[in-house]
Amino acid sequence: MSEGRVLLLAATAWIGVSFPVPFPLAAVVFTVAIAVLFRQEVLLVLAVGALASTLSSRAEQAYTPALRQTIGDQLVELITDPEPAPFGVRAEVKLVETNQRLRLSASGRAGETLRRAVAGERVSVRGRVTPIEPAPWLQSRHIVGSLAADQVAPRAGVAWYRLPSEWLRSAIRAGADSFDDDASSLYLGLVIGDDRFQTSAQEARFQAAGLTHLLAVSGQNVAFALAIAGPFLFRLGVNTRLLATGLVLVVFAIATRMEPSVVRATSTAAIASLSVVRGSRTTGTRALALAVTGLLLIDPFLALSVGFQLSVAASLGILLVGPSLRRRLPGPAWLTEPLSITMAAQLGVSPILLTVFGPVSLVTLPANLLAGSAAGAVMTLGLSAGVIAGFVPDSLATVIQVPSLLLVRWIDGVASVSAAMPAPVLDGSTLVLGGALLTTLAIVRTSKVLGGIVAVLIVGLLVASVPNSPTVITELAGGGTFFPQTDTTPSVLLVHSRSDQRLVEALVDSRVTSIDVVVLERGNSSTAQLMRNVVQIAPAGVILCPPLHRIVGGRRVLDPLAIVVLDGTQLRLWPDGTELETEVVAFGG
Repeated sequence: MSEGRVLLLAATAWIGVSFPVPFPLAAVVFTVAIAVLFRQEVLLVLAVGALASTLSSRAEQAYTPALRQTIGDQLVELITDPEPAPFGVRAEVKLVETNQRLRLSASGRAGETLRRAVAGERVSVRGRVTPIEPAPWLQSRHIVGSLAADQVAPRAGVAWYRLPSEWLRSAIRAGADSFDDDASSLYLGLVIGDDRFQTSAQEARFQAAGLTHLLAVSGQNVAFALAIAGPFLFRLGVNTRLLATGLVLVVFAIATRMEPSVVRATSTAAIASLSVVRGSRTTGTRALALAVTGLLLIDPFLALSVGFQLSVAASLGILLVGPSLRRRLPGPAWLTEPLSITMAAQLGVSPILLTVFGPVSLVTLPANLLAGSAAGAVMTLGLSAGVIAGFVPDSLATVIQVPSLLLVRWIDGVASVSAAMPAPVLDGSTLVLGGALLTTLAIVRTSKVLGGIVAVLIVGLLVASVPNSPTVITELAGGGTFFPQTDTTPSVLLVHSRSDQRLVEALVDSRVTSIDVVVLERGNSSTAQLMRNVVQIAPAGVILCPPLHRIVGGRRVLDPLAIVVLDGTQLRLWPDGTELETEVVAFGG
């Protein structure tokens, strides 16, 4: 099949899983076999679309919410590694008896036992199963209910075939022992996609800078893994090399927890490797299209995974648009090569980002240029020197990991600066208008006057799209009120008693980079954790707390206090043990 037909095959499969219809399975499979046997490409495309639709319909029928019940000493297998949750630990698990996938949450002693487990282990659980409201992201992971554990007990370690992956993962984690918590979480995210211990501040900065994808394993990580194994693989015979390549991909996929983007990347690499070993030549586009088609037929719910969508869209952008951009961009190859890849990937994922996450900042282009190469170097070092560092004495491991640590610091710095930078933020309508202006500029380029007018309009559009810090009293998502600074009054952030970590992202999105006074209505441990992230985003001059608080660096308010803020408005405080009562009184009130 031509490259265009293979792309059409993948597109038809995607359309098929998106519109499930219960066609007779035997008839559809027979049609696919006839199309392959007689090399009828058009018929094959249509038949694969019908097969995808049929399989999607069957998957929809099989997806039913779990029944409400109490279970005792049920054996479950961890699908994901346990990660911190607001009130304990959580993980995705599979009931061994029924194969149902659930979201397991545990706290206290049960949470501590769960925290020590890893994906692939089996534990015994007592608790309560409740159904969940179906949602696309839950459906993409086949989760049908939640399981609140009262008791968790270890039962069995990981299966034998997972041991090489666990050894690799353990070595990489041990090699990062000399890093502090922030650097370690970024390093593990870059090398093996383990971003469980990222702080809310790190997540908000990387998302605002458009660098979150660096912490998700993708084709780049797979390529580096194969490149490191390459000198050993090429010494083998053809068939042995194919088998060894497959083993490398399987070990890496399990070590990175078989996330949708990992499955896509390793499947594409496997198809490309098979083609090379067989002596045929295939393009990246063909390998990607075949991998997507096969994966959607195996698991139609993958189409609902945002990670899978972004992985496919970024790869398509790089493969289809990247070469054209590279030829057209002026400048030296060392600049145009990474710039074309970054721009192509961003063009590919922008529709999804706009739909799922909202407006996109143009700061992502320079941020990815500055951090992308460094991230690639960290991935390579982590899968080579980082593994060695896991087996040598700590003092030697610290020396070995110096280059990786410096690169991680650089990437974190790029994210921090980019997140605070006042760059244009484009939503759907702005992108459409900007695209129309750019098209007009290309059409009227022979007219200097009209071209100048259009260029001025484009610049004006970009300037108007630059977000500014709030200039009025602003309610922030996550439970906060921000009072901006004036010539005579300080900037004040009032953190409400029911605030949560969304406040950190809201501060980043609002471009609040410093705060004179923070007022906390509560001073408990959850607020203390929130403040550790807030001050990473916006350093605070003074933190005012209730008399009984747990905030590091906080000042107790022991007597009633009034703070004059914007336009003469007063923020009045009354201490009450573990809380501060607050009231905002307008000028003259």
